[in-house]
This record gives sequence, C-alpha cells and structure tokens, in this order.
Amino acid sequence: MTKELAGYLLLVDDLREKNEHQSIMLKLKTEEFERQGKVLADFRRANQDYDRAHKELDSQLAEKSRQIKKLEGRLSQQQGQIEGWQKNSDDFAAEVQKLNNQLEQANAKGEQAKAELKGFQLDAMEKAQNGWPAVEDSKVRDALQGLFAKVRAWSKKYSVSSMTVPLRKFAPNFLSTVADFPEVEALVNLRYPHLILAALVSEHLRLGVFANPFFVLSHIENEKDMPQRGEHLNDVFQKLLKVNEPEAHQFRIQVLRHFFPESQLDQLGQNSSLVKWETPKKLLMDNTMSFFSSFAAFIRIDDDSWQPCYEGLFQIVAAAAAINNHLATQRIWYVLEGPSPLLGHPFAVSSEYVRADRYNKLNDDEDTKCDGKPIRIALSPVLFACGNSDGKDFDKHRVVVKASVWIDDSTVAEEL
Repeated sequence: MTKELAGYLLLVDDLREKNEHQSIMLKLKTEEFERQGKVLADFRRANQDYDRAHKELDSQLAEKSRQIKKLEGRLSQQQGQIEGWQKNSDDFAAEVQKLNNQLEQANAKGEQAKAELKGFQLDAMEKAQNGWPAVEDSKVRDALQGLFAKVRAWSKKYSVSSMTVPLRKFAPNFLSTVADFPEVEALVNLRYPHLILAALVSEHLRLGVFANPFFVLSHIENEKDMPQRGEHLNDVFQKLLKVNEPEAHQFRIQVLRHFFPESQLDQLGQNSSLVKWETPKKLLMDNTMSFFSSFAAFIRIDDDSWQPCYEGLFQIVAAAAAINNHLATQRIWYVLEGPSPLLGHPFAVSSEYVRADRYNKLNDDEDTKCDGKPIRIALSPVLFACGNSDGKDFDKHRVVVKASVWIDDSTVAEEL
C-alpha cells in the first residue's frame, strides 16, 4: 500500500512536471504566436504604409510629368519667339542697311545739289554781268489779261447753260473761293454760268501753276531718283522767304536763269519750246487732267467735245506755265492773290484792286452805276509786283493787274 501510494505520488509528480512543462511550452508558444501576430500586424501596417506611399509617389510623378510637359510647351513657345526675334532682328538689320544706303544716296545727291547750286550761282553771276532786262508792266498786263481772256472764251464754249444740274450734285459752298451767292435761287437763275467755270479755271491756274515759281521743274526725272525737283526747290525757297527774303529771291532767279536763258523767252507767254519738252508736257497734261477730275467738271457741258475741250485747256495751262516761268526769272517778285476776301462786299469803280467785268457794262473808269453793288464772282486774281528791278524793297508792292469781278447789279451790298 505504501509502495502503491509512493508510486502513485511519483506518477502524480511526474504528471505535474509534464503539466508544468506543457504549460511552460504553451506559454512560450502563446508568446511566440503573439509575437508573430504583432509582426504580422506590423507587416500589414507596413504594407498599408507602402501602398499609401506608392500612391502618393505615383501622384507626385504624374504631377511632375504634367509640369515637365508644361515646361516643354513653354520652352517650345520660347524657342519659337527666339526664332521670331532672330528673324525680326535680321529684318531690322536689313532695314537699317537699306536706310543707311538711302542716307548715303541722299548725301551724295545733296553734294550733287550743292555743286549744281554753285554752278547756278556762277552762271547767274556771269549772266548778271551781261544784263537781264526787266519786263515792262504793260507787257505783263497784256500777257495776264490775254491769258484770262482765253480762259473766258474757253469757258463760254464748254460751259453748261444752267447751274441747275451741277447744284444737284454739289452744295453751293463748293464755289465759296470764287463766288458768293447768299440765295441758291440767284445762282440757279444766273444768266452767265460760264463765268463760274472761268473763275474756277483761273483759281486752278493760280494755285496749281502760279503758286510755284519752279512749276515747270516739278516733274519726275526718274522714278528711282529724287522726284519732283521743282517741289523741293519751292520748299527751300519758301523756307528762305521766312528768314531772308532778298536771299530767297536771289536763289529763285539764279536757279531759273540757269535753266531758262533769257533768249528762250523773247515773247512773254509765247515760249513754245517749253511745251515741246517731254517731261513738262506730261506735267502740263497731269495738271490739266486734275481740273477735269474735280467738281468743276460738272460745270462743263457733257457732249462729244471732250477732245477739243481738253486740248483747249491744255494750251491755256501751257501758256500759264510759260508766263509764270518768265515772271519767276525777274528780280521783281510777282504774286497772284485771289480776290475771294472781296466777295460779297460792295464794288467801287475807284478800287485799285478790282475792275468790273464787261457784262456789267460800265461806260468808262469813272462810271459809278455799280458802286455799292455786291461782288458775286471773282473771274481772275489780282497781280502784285513786290520789290524793284534791283532785287530790293520786297516789302513794297504795287498792283500790276486788277482782279476781274462780276457784280450783281440787282441788289445793293452792305458796307464794309
């Protein structure tokens, strides 16, 4: 019994040891499992963190890719701009070179002009020593009055018979420089429409020919060369007038006497050689056509007479150019002034500036029947002679040719 109990107790102790061993092993395995679970949880968390980091990295990479494409676009655009700037720079350099070439040409022409001017001066001095007779006032008067008589005859032949049609196309104020009719009805009922056309032609000659002493040189010698020498000479002349009038007139006569020797102008207004030159002839043709291109053409009769009408006016322009050219070579400065400031004001037979048209039928220079009547049409301008034959006293002037005016003898004008 004792042995059995002892054996039993040994068995119990053995089982207890095994149990304790198993408990220890279980505890160790449990701890191991816990450690493994913790590692697994850490792994899962790490995996989740990796996924998040991977997604964030992908997003950053996508954003960087977009930025790179945007920068590539800007770079391409800037490259295009750089190429454009380079092209503009090349064009600018070519333009600068072109301007430099033109400047060199202009300088060369300036030197040539200086040489020509020096030649003009020497030539003029030589001719001055041989004498240059002044034109008498009577010859100037005959030439101008003869010219405007041709204008009147041409206008009478080719004018419309009534102002009704022209006034349908233009308002009466287009005539304000040559006529003054407060009532349109009076203009419509005008008995002499050709006087309006004559006044317009006279004003065209005054502004288009006589206003430029170098008119006959105002043609293009070479389209690639400096154009319109006469316009440039007149520009120099006008500028000189403002600072030194005697020197300006000396310049005028020296240049023109060089181009047109006195022997070519024996008869005032009859310089046929002037019309025969090809370039002035084209200039005269252009000047004639410019009149027909204006509103004045509507006062011309519209029929089959175009060719003789044109040729007639061409001859008048040519005669005006010859007279202007001859007068411009004189030491006296002849100036045509339009009488438009007198339009609408009362006429006086004693006036030193105007004379009545023959349609007003004054008996003589003392007939006062039109005095006080309004001046309605300025048929031709007044010619002033400034200075003297010695090329001095340009501040003094006298009337050589009075303006021709038509007076409305049916009404009385207001006093000035």
